[in-house]
Amino acid sequence: GAQIGTVTALTSSSAAMAIDLAVNNNFSHTTSEDTTLSAPSNPVAGQSGVITITQGATARSLAYNTFWKFPGGTVPTLTATVSAVDTFVYNVESATRATCQLLKDVK
Repeated sequence: GAQIGTVTALTSSSAAMAIDLAVNNNFSHTTSEDTTLSAPSNPVAGQSGVITITQGATARSLAYNTFWKFPGGTVPTLTATVSAVDTFVYNVESATRATCQLLKDVK
């Protein structure tokens, strides 16, 4: 059946953004600094979800821990426009990797 839950806001501190996949599947983040999406805690194979990323008052960059794998091995960049919205989609394959894609400049 359908799984419907709340969206958990993520914050970054000291240029790192922690994510606990035991808390939720879907997250949001508004950028406030250049940061790195850390490897998640509590990943479970088969879990999937999204992180909606909104650029704050200043466009920022996002790097990714090696846990996050992208098509062709090409790491994407966020849309570099104030208030731009990108959607990061992930599927956890194992405790050590997730397949991901960044849907850019969603309007």
